[in-house]
Amino acid sequence: MGPSAETVQAKPAPHKAKRPRGTGSIYKMKKVWYVAFYVATGRQVTESSRSPLKSVAEHLLRDRLERVRQGLYCGPQATRITFEDLAEDLLNDYRINRLRTIKDAESRLKLHLRPYFGNYLAAAITTDMAKEYVLFRRAQGAQDGTIQQEAALLKRMFNLAYRATKVARVPYIPVPRSANVRKGFIEQAGYARLLAALPDYMKPLVVMAYGTGMRRGELVSLKWEQVDLLNRQVRLNAGETKNGEGRVIPLGDELVEALRSQLHLRNTHFPACPFVFFRTIRTKKNPVPSWVPIGDIRKAFDMGCAAAGLAGTIFHDLRRSAVRNMVRAGVQERVAMRISGHKTRSVFDRYNIVSDQDLVEAVQKVQRFQEAPPSATTPAYPKPAVRPSLPGFIN
Repeated sequence: MGPSAETVQAKPAPHKAKRPRGTGSIYKMKKVWYVAFYVATGRQVTESSRSPLKSVAEHLLRDRLERVRQGLYCGPQATRITFEDLAEDLLNDYRINRLRTIKDAESRLKLHLRPYFGNYLAAAITTDMAKEYVLFRRAQGAQDGTIQQEAALLKRMFNLAYRATKVARVPYIPVPRSANVRKGFIEQAGYARLLAALPDYMKPLVVMAYGTGMRRGELVSLKWEQVDLLNRQVRLNAGETKNGEGRVIPLGDELVEALRSQLHLRNTHFPACPFVFFRTIRTKKNPVPSWVPIGDIRKAFDMGCAAAGLAGTIFHDLRRSAVRNMVRAGVQERVAMRISGHKTRSVFDRYNIVSDQDLVEAVQKVQRFQEAPPSATTPAYPKPAVRPSLPGFIN
């Protein structure tokens, strides 16, 4: 006679061993096996093996864990991210931060980067392809400084995508060293000739640029509400400058006089014009002069430079000249940086250019110092110190 029902104990169900931490998990839903694992950001990812076989899911899980370990995994969507997606994210970043250089970025994307990378997936853009692009642009005759800007855009695109976990890795983007950094500036004599050769509407613009170091974009968008002639200053508000920071620019006598002339012209003929700098036009349909904002000035500026014997000079050279003139005049570099709007010392030092004339003047100063007669209290050459007689030393 067998044991009674009371004495027979039910055997517990076998306990399934738990997978070690960090090795993911496998489970089945209906007839398909799924894998789950954690990526470097701590987010759990679930992915279907699309197979009823557990071995396929195990192979998929091993592959995903290895890619996570190597930092190559960022999600199934990475295989569908294209260059166009990266470019659009870049431009959106410009719009969000209200960067004034978005037009330049759009131009470089349209003319150079899109024609070369536009048909590729982001994962297909490798370091080798970036190197080929640099050599391709150089073969086209592009300067290294131009290629630098384009490579910087490409690198920025990948960095933004990596932060958003849209790409697994940022490829190394080679950036050529630029040997064509502009070092142009205008001496006082050339500045006077340039003013005489420019059209009237550009003269006050150039006076302000040469006297303050303001950028062209800051000048052409300057409005009268930002000018305080009583306190002799111009105020640029935050968000209206390239670096996004506001600053106050003091005005000297020449600048105040130029602005007063502009104000008189505006009050007399165009009281509704909000801009400090503008130009007047006449048409056949409307012979009465009217004002328009100053747009592209390159053609008029180039013609004035050619007439003044300054061919090859660009408007930005006025900014470089203003920085150097402030330092020459003895303005502290920290104060000069606040006036010109430079945030970093490295860029400011590139603008604080030493010319050949500076070197000549330095040698002349040394020569005048050496030729000057010694004063009554100071000997021409200090006597050498006499070494004291100490044991073991030879005097």
